[in-house]
Amino acid sequence: MTPYLPKALGSGAAHSPDLSAASLPAELRRLVDRVLKRSRLWPAERADVEAELAAHFTDGLAAGLSTEKLIEEFGDPDAAASLIRRAKVRLRPARWKAMHAIRRGVLACLAMTLLLFCFFSLRFYMGRPTITRNIRQEINAPLAAIPADQRAWPKYREALAAMVNPHREKETDGAGARLPPLEPYDSPEGAQANQKAIAKLREAAAMPRLGMMVDSRDDYLFISRQQARMLGQKDWETQDFGVVEDDPPAIHILLPHLGVFRGFARLLLQDVDVGVREKDAQRVSGDLVAAMQMAAHSRETPFLICDLVSMAIAEIAMGKVRQVLTETPSLLSDAALSRISASLRAMGPRTELVRFDAELMSFDDILQRSFTDNGHGDGRLTPAGVRLLSQLVSLSEREAGRPAAEVIAAPFSSSFGPGRKQLRETFAGSIARIEQWRQTPRWSRPAPPDLEIYRLSSVSITPSSFLALLLPALDNAVATTDQFDAVRDATLAIIALEQFRRAKGNFPASLDELVPSFLPCVPKDLADGQTLRYRPSAGSYILYSIGTNLKDDGGKPPATLPDDMTISNFRNRQLLDLGKIDWDWVFFPFRSYPKTSGER
Repeated sequence: MTPYLPKALGSGAAHSPDLSAASLPAELRRLVDRVLKRSRLWPAERADVEAELAAHFTDGLAAGLSTEKLIEEFGDPDAAASLIRRAKVRLRPARWKAMHAIRRGVLACLAMTLLLFCFFSLRFYMGRPTITRNIRQEINAPLAAIPADQRAWPKYREALAAMVNPHREKETDGAGARLPPLEPYDSPEGAQANQKAIAKLREAAAMPRLGMMVDSRDDYLFISRQQARMLGQKDWETQDFGVVEDDPPAIHILLPHLGVFRGFARLLLQDVDVGVREKDAQRVSGDLVAAMQMAAHSRETPFLICDLVSMAIAEIAMGKVRQVLTETPSLLSDAALSRISASLRAMGPRTELVRFDAELMSFDDILQRSFTDNGHGDGRLTPAGVRLLSQLVSLSEREAGRPAAEVIAAPFSSSFGPGRKQLRETFAGSIARIEQWRQTPRWSRPAPPDLEIYRLSSVSITPSSFLALLLPALDNAVATTDQFDAVRDATLAIIALEQFRRAKGNFPASLDELVPSFLPCVPKDLADGQTLRYRPSAGSYILYSIGTNLKDDGGKPPATLPDDMTISNFRNRQLLDLGKIDWDWVFFPFRSYPKTSGER
């Protein structure tokens, strides 16, 4: 039956406000109430409809129709309510209709977004990474093939076990409190107290290979316990220092020996100072050669941090070589000078001083732990990947927790963000561009390349956000390499000049005389590409670079250590007030600067 629709509702005709359903029988009142409720109209519209329905039913009752007959003729109240609502809505203002259409559009978009979110979330949370490579095993494979009689690491362990804290004359201060142990690596007392360990260091440094397996549980525990012993911890032999994971992310691989090597290098150079004071040529030569060999051992694994530590050790050793050749050149034997030169050259050309192989391997490891694998080198981000990348970016698993991005943004990033293949190609391409950039000598090199990976890092939790933190370190590594190579070239020239003096009885008139018997070529100035500045004077000479200000100040050395660091730091040249700098980067004669309170 067709539901009843009062004709006046579609015309906007008014009705007497006195009419209502209150005077109708109970069944008709319930019918009217149901229609009004289902119509979902505004209050004024409801009043209008109520008056019309009341008038309709009142007229029917007056005509002698029964309540049941009126209800039957009225039809389905829900259908009537729908028709009544439609008629009333057509009469509403245009402004309301526009706003209603907008609301419906917004709700439709929200509903569609929710459906898409559910779909992408289901797809995202079903994703699982596939780990097919064990980076630690790949790095350890060639190390495991080193013969036992060529491995230096066992002797380095013996040296660490032999280390002792130097004795204090007063074990307590004036108030009776126990004094902390003396630093064994940075004091003459430490060098004197650790002659047994230093002898082991010289033995270890003489071995051809380091032969230390990376991420070894035994080595990690041994180093941690020895360090605890030297700090005076009573339970050092039984203390638990955590567990090394079986297959950790490559970025988490532990290299605790690097800190040990830096300490050993400082100890050897303290012993050099003792040898200089005691005029012990064998001691001075042995310590400096051992420090240079230790720098070479630090480079055995291809991690960037290993290369940086190797250069740091070699650079402080070169400073000590220049100091000894300035103050007491006779304490370095001809054999020691030759071995030091050979060790410096063996570190390779400038373009190979730092290697990015392990950085690419580490990134591949991040990808395999973060993305699915479709079998063709591509895949999408997974929940496990979001957690891992969040930890890497925050550098703290405790702080990372379960980021909101995993719940909200990650499902969409997984489907629409850069995939595994694109990120891998972008990262490899970025490293290739940095490699190409660093091939150009420092004095003619343009600004660092604009890398695409930074544009990809707009997504908050992706491998590219981690790269935005990593890649500047590669830029800095190239700058560190430049500075190290400049110091190495100068040190090799200084050694060659001393060898020339010993052979000829005097220093040469120019560096050209060193070629080819003492140097393969004349070293260039990092600042401008010209020949390194050399000026002989009264049985000695000055060797220097024009430094950061790119101006020849006649070999004038900086007055303080911060000034010396400023003139040698080409990395931040654009940030310096070059008009106030009137010094040069002087390599020889060596000049010692007093240490400030904040330095070691």
